[in-house]
Parts: sequence; C-alpha cells; structure tokens
Amino acid sequence: LGGKVLYPETGLRGVLEANYRKPLE
Repeated sequence: LGGKVLYPETGLRGVLEANYRKPLE
C-alpha cells in the first residue's frame, strides 16, 4: 500500500476496500 501515504486517514478505508474489490490477479 504505497498510496496510503497520499491519504493516511481519508482514503485509507477506500484503499482497503479497493484491495478487496481488486485482488492481486
């Protein structure tokens, strides 16, 4: 999660959800 730095607490939740929806294919 290298993008978490851009949004530590604002998009952190979004990043986690994005990972679940977009798994490492």
